[in-house]
Amino acid sequence: MNENQINNEPVSVHRDENGNPDGVLVQTLDERFVIELHDIDDGKDDFSFDTAQERLKELGKTTFNKKQGLILAAYIEEINTALVEAGGEPFAKDLYTSGELYKPVGCADYYGNASWCFHGAGGCFDYDDRYDGDFRCRPVLALPLQS
Repeated sequence: MNENQINNEPVSVHRDENGNPDGVLVQTLDERFVIELHDIDDGKDDFSFDTAQERLKELGKTTFNKKQGLILAAYIEEINTALVEAGGEPFAKDLYTSGELYKPVGCADYYGNASWCFHGAGGCFDYDDRYDGDFRCRPVLALPLQS
């Protein structure tokens, strides 16, 4: 067993097969994912939701979904500490796009112009205009739950 498999902390540094830090592992009872050490920037940090999704697809990556974003908000201080410890960058005090469009909970309405996002400054999860073009993007990798 490697360190990533036996760690029971909700937030910890994730290591590759050689033992080098390659992200931050976040695990709860029903979610387990690794946050990459750096944002996708391509020389800029102002993606729209659609542009971010296209770029992630080109890279063969995804970003957090709504549920993972809520977990991110709950553990942001621990996550930022682990990102720095692993040699990465903490979440900036900007908006980060998620991988999901906004759908109000318990409502039949669909807001096609909005997407879920994470506010790095306050560690809260909300929605914003998907076309604004002022989102950062941080890839995550979903991992299977341990039994």
